[in-house]
Amino acid sequence: MISRVAVTLFASAALVAAHGTITGVVIGGQYYRGADNWASPGNKQSPVRQFPQDTGYVKYQDVTWNMDIACGKEGYKGTPVVAKAPAGSEVKVRWGGDQGKDGKQWPHCEGTHVVYLAPCTNGDCRTFNPKEALWFKIHEAGLDTTQDPLQCPDGHTAWPNTGRWAQNIPFEQDSWFTYRLPKTIKAGQYLMRHELVSMHSAHLRGEPNGAQYYPSCIQIDVTGGGNAQPQGIPATKIYTEEDGILDIYKKSMTYKVPGPPVFKDDGSVAAPAPAPPAPASTKPASTSRPTPTNSKSVTTSVYVAAPAKPTGSKTCKPKRVKRDLHEETQELYDRALAGAHARRAHGDRTGHSF
Repeated sequence: MISRVAVTLFASAALVAAHGTITGVVIGGQYYRGADNWASPGNKQSPVRQFPQDTGYVKYQDVTWNMDIACGKEGYKGTPVVAKAPAGSEVKVRWGGDQGKDGKQWPHCEGTHVVYLAPCTNGDCRTFNPKEALWFKIHEAGLDTTQDPLQCPDGHTAWPNTGRWAQNIPFEQDSWFTYRLPKTIKAGQYLMRHELVSMHSAHLRGEPNGAQYYPSCIQIDVTGGGNAQPQGIPATKIYTEEDGILDIYKKSMTYKVPGPPVFKDDGSVAAPAPAPPAPASTKPASTSRPTPTNSKSVTTSVYVAAPAKPTGSKTCKPKRVKRDLHEETQELYDRALAGAHARRAHGDRTGHSF
C-alpha cells in the first residue's frame, strides 16, 4: 500500500530539476560576475573558470580517476582575470540555478560546501592546468546537528530532520556561500576550488544515482599573508567512491565531510572532529547568526564562516509517538520531492534531461 502511494507521489512530483553555475563572487571587497556554461564573451571578465555546457556533475564512480573532479569538465582552461585576494579576507560565492520563488536559486538543499586552494606553480593561474594542482582544504561545512532543517526551493523540508545541511542555509541568503581565506598562507596565485556535493540521491548506487559533485575553480592572487605552504594532494585523492553513498533519509544521522582535514591558520592541520551526540534539539533556531557552539555537536571538522541570520520562517518538527495519516502522507510527499531529484538526476552525461 505504501509503495503504491509512493509511486503515485513520485509520478506527480514532476518538478523540473536543473543544475546551476556561479553567478557572482566577491573577493577582496570587489564584485566580479560569475561564469556561464556557454562560453559567452562575459566569461573573460570573470576570475571564475567556465562551467560545463550541461552544468552537469562529476559522478561518484569517477572521483578517483577523472580529473574533471578538479575544476569541472570545462575548467581546464584559464580565464584572463585573476582576482586580488588579501590573506585572511572574506570571500562570497553565489551559486545560481532555476529554483526558488524568483527562479534564480541553487536547486539542491541537501549537501556539503567545501573549499580548497592549490598554488599555481607556474606563477600564472591564467595558464595553469588543474591536472598539476595539489589541493589543501581551507573550509568545509556539512551537516550541523545543532540546527533544524529549513524549507527547500521546491517546497519540501530538507532531510534528515535532525540537522541542517550547508547547502540548506543559503536559501535564506540568496544562494550566497561565505568563508574566509587563511591569514598565514604564502602570497601568490592560487586556484580556489569551490565545490558543492549534493546528497539527494546518494542513498542509491549506479547511474545516475549517488552523490553529485559540482566542482568549480576561481583564480585568485593572494596578497599579504605569511610563510605557510600547506601540503596538498591531487584532486583524484580527495574522495573515495564510497564517500558518494549515503542515506540521508534516515530518521537520525550524523555526517563527517570527506577529504583531508582543514588547514589551520597557525600553519598546522585541524584534527578530525569527534563524533557528535545524537539528535539535535527541535527548538526554533535563534535569530542571531547560527554558528556552532562546540566541536562535539557539529559533524564538520571546521565551520569557518558563520551564515547570515535567517530572514524567513520555518517549521520545526517535534518528535511524536503517534502519527496520523495526514502527517505520514506529508512525509511521503516531502520524500517524493527529494526522490524525484534522484530519479531525474538532471539527465545523464549525454545531455538528456527530464
